[in-house]
Amino acid sequence: MLKSSEEMGVKYMQAWEERLQVLEEGRSVGLEEGLEKGIKLTKEVLKLSAKGRSESEISELCDISLEQVRKILDT
Repeated sequence: MLKSSEEMGVKYMQAWEERLQVLEEGRSVGLEEGLEKGIKLTKEVLKLSAKGRSESEISELCDISLEQVRKILDT
């Protein structure tokens, strides 16, 4: 009885560790994708600004808030 209880505990811990690993891998992938999207968006905002577009035009064209445009251009 005790041995089967210990085995169940070990199986539970292994399953838990596997779930944590999957979550961590998903988080890493999501962060990488988010970073790539942010870089692409920043390049687009800077390009539009260099072409003389207003902050509000950039906001509309890039589908982001005026505040986000200002944060990008402030750097």
